[in-house]
Amino acid sequence: IASEKEAAEKYLTRLKAEIETAAHGAGVTISCEARSGHPGKTILAYAEEGGSDLIVLGSRGHSELWGRIMGHTADRVSENAHCDVLIVRADDLPI
Repeated sequence: IASEKEAAEKYLTRLKAEIETAAHGAGVTISCEARSGHPGKTILAYAEEGGSDLIVLGSRGHSELWGRIMGHTADRVSENAHCDVLIVRADDLPI
């Protein structure tokens, strides 16, 4: 489990650097944070704590059956968010 945590932290550090570089090139300031917990609930809590007025999420487009059984994070967030939600298809993401 420790090696999985280290691998996840390494991946997130690399991803954060890529995102910050892309944002800086576009003249946008962002902050990145990683939290553990249920994805939908954690995203909603973070957005509410920070007073966010927009949540932007990527969507991988899992199968319809999987979505009906387990629920998609993007679907859950968009249904329960206190603010607007923008869902971007994974095919459209630059990274």
